[in-house]
Amino acid sequence: MRSLKTGIATATAAEQTVDAARSPYPPGWPHLLLRAVERLPGPTWIVSVALGLIVALVTHLPGWWRGDAPVGTLDPTSSYWGLLAGSLLWVLGYLERVASRAFDAVRPALSPSVGDPERLRYELTTAPRIPSLAAALLATLLTVATLVSDPASSDVDRVPGPLFVAVLMAQAFMVSLLFVVLYQLIRQMRLIRRTLDRHVVVDIFRPGPLHAFPRLMATSGASLVLLAAPSVVPTVQTAGGNVLAWAPYVLLPPVIAVIAFIVPLYGTHQRLAAEKERLADEAEERLRGLLREINRDIDARDLAGLDPLDRALASVMRQREIVAKLSTWPWSAGTARGFASAILLPLGLYLVQRLLSQLV
Repeated sequence: MRSLKTGIATATAAEQTVDAARSPYPPGWPHLLLRAVERLPGPTWIVSVALGLIVALVTHLPGWWRGDAPVGTLDPTSSYWGLLAGSLLWVLGYLERVASRAFDAVRPALSPSVGDPERLRYELTTAPRIPSLAAALLATLLTVATLVSDPASSDVDRVPGPLFVAVLMAQAFMVSLLFVVLYQLIRQMRLIRRTLDRHVVVDIFRPGPLHAFPRLMATSGASLVLLAAPSVVPTVQTAGGNVLAWAPYVLLPPVIAVIAFIVPLYGTHQRLAAEKERLADEAEERLRGLLREINRDIDARDLAGLDPLDRALASVMRQREIVAKLSTWPWSAGTARGFASAILLPLGLYLVQRLLSQLV
């Protein structure tokens, strides 16, 4: 029994040593929070729902306290903050799983130059501790500055100190998570570009592994857009559709998502285009050679070999058609359509809200 315990302890120590070698940095606090949530009994989404309800309650309390609305009345802006809080933690965990699955799909196409593949998986799925703490500090400072400089617009004027602190903590927590999601999106963009350009074997006839990273970037970018999209409705209602009020929510997240989707993949597009051009040149060379042979036999009135040459010519022509249809973009049509639909959602919500406001 003692030897068994010793063996288990030795194996555990060895696993920790390997994990430490593969973990170039400690995980950020959101990932530690996710691990804590996963250890709780029951489905993890229950925690997200509970968090959303708590934040929604906190953000409704100032208005109820002042008597702006009867207790229990729902406010669009406060409800959005609750929705955002409940979604952010779940989205971060979801993107972590999507990144891990994307790495598994790309792994067969990785070259030996990548070194330790599991280290790359860790970097794709996990934000570092120091930047995550910096994001939380920045979010807290911005939240304090916003609440103190304009308490009326922030809906914390004439509220008691404890309620002010509760609103501050709720908003700072949400903005911190949003900053970490944005930071991780930028990190993934850089990592994917470096990996595709340096460590992935590009095969134009085997695009499956190449499609995994675009799906990840499309999912990450679309998540950022969908998190910001619901804010359009309360913003339009409270600001009368003023452009400066809604433009950041409608335009900025889609722009960031498009950049994060295209920039890491453009180098791979160029490599695929070069491969397609090479294949097309080879087909043209074969075609030129066959036509030369056919013309030689025709000029020599040697018609016996024309039938095999004609079949070869048909094969080369089909090859040219196949090469011409090969895609040089490292994403599938379904990924592109889904991504385009997601990034256009905020503008669609705004237009629908404007239309409804004119009809009512």
